[in-house]
Amino acid sequence: MLACSKTVVLAGNMKRHHFAVSVFALTMLPLSGCLIVPDYIPPEVTNVFPRVDEQGVTNQVVIETKSCFGWYGLAPDGGDPIGSWKYKRRYYFREGQGKRKRLPFLRRKFDVYEEFCVPVEGTNHWVRVEGPQMQGNDRTNGWIITVFTPKKQLYEHNLAMTDRILSATNLHFEAQNRLVTYKSDHDGFVYDVLKDTLSSPAQR
Repeated sequence: MLACSKTVVLAGNMKRHHFAVSVFALTMLPLSGCLIVPDYIPPEVTNVFPRVDEQGVTNQVVIETKSCFGWYGLAPDGGDPIGSWKYKRRYYFREGQGKRKRLPFLRRKFDVYEEFCVPVEGTNHWVRVEGPQMQGNDRTNGWIITVFTPKKQLYEHNLAMTDRILSATNLHFEAQNRLVTYKSDHDGFVYDVLKDTLSSPAQR
């Protein structure tokens, strides 16, 4: 929290990156106080997940866009983030050169440290694995697995882990992406995407 003798809130045009907002805000900074400005980063494409055929041609993609909003506090000794950022992640599906179609069942209002989205070969299924979840300055330790088609969500599982830090190097997609596996010194699971079943690595 910033210690300020006076606070000014500036609405202004929020559709800009915080660097531009901050430079403008510095010109408005009172000598004995601080200025709080809204900071908005509009949606931009952050990931494109392809389905590639046997000839190496990309025929389908899942597109992710991300935007975020927060408040940025500026004091005479510099700027510090105030509160937590509010993220919005939206997803779209496109086949060939067609128009992209929204996938509202995949949208999120939080960000994650790792995200994977792969097609299940020989089917119209996809599987997304994401985590850990960012919550302000904290993080949740777990993987979220979502199985879907371009029309609807099929399954979703929120798997809590005991590992203090999740490592993506322990996460693997096998058998044409029909299996999702995770194995570390403390945790492990095998998820069968088409059967929607979870088991431990020792049961394989």
